[in-house]
Amino acid sequence: MDKIPWLILIVLLSVASAAAETYSCRDSQGKLHFADNPANLPEDCRGQEQKIEPGKVGNLNLVPAAPTPPQSGRAFEQTVYSAEKERQQKQQQTRNLQLRAEQLAKKYQEAVRAKRGAVRSWSYDSREQINKADQQIKEARAGKQQLLQELESLKIPSAEEKKIRQELKAIEEE
Repeated sequence: MDKIPWLILIVLLSVASAAAETYSCRDSQGKLHFADNPANLPEDCRGQEQKIEPGKVGNLNLVPAAPTPPQSGRAFEQTVYSAEKERQQKQQQTRNLQLRAEQLAKKYQEAVRAKRGAVRSWSYDSREQINKADQQIKEARAGKQQLLQELESLKIPSAEEKKIRQELKAIEEE
């Protein structure tokens, strides 16, 4: 006797679940939505929903994505191309700054060595060599200041900026 009410309850629940309907639609952004009630779908899907018929799992009908207009694809490709080109230009600028910093540091160190050598081996030509080395040191310091100003105006990755600043530390201030 106790089994009959349970059996009736199970049959009623299985009929209720079989009668459930499912709806699908794609919104204006192309996202696929599913709901058991059309009112639960997003606002921009209303009137476009499709009822998914019960049956085999393989019979699931998906609402196809809206075709993209040809111009929007080109515009997106152009945006991606521009962003990639900008990224490559920044990388090239960073490499150029790094190279310039290395050259300035090398020029400074060579001028300092030349000046020390001229002072040690004091001769008639030493004065001219010292003046030339002083001029090169002055140019390297001016180049350092210019490079630091450019570095401030450009937005480059901090690791790269740190490398450039480290390279420029070899050039001592007066």
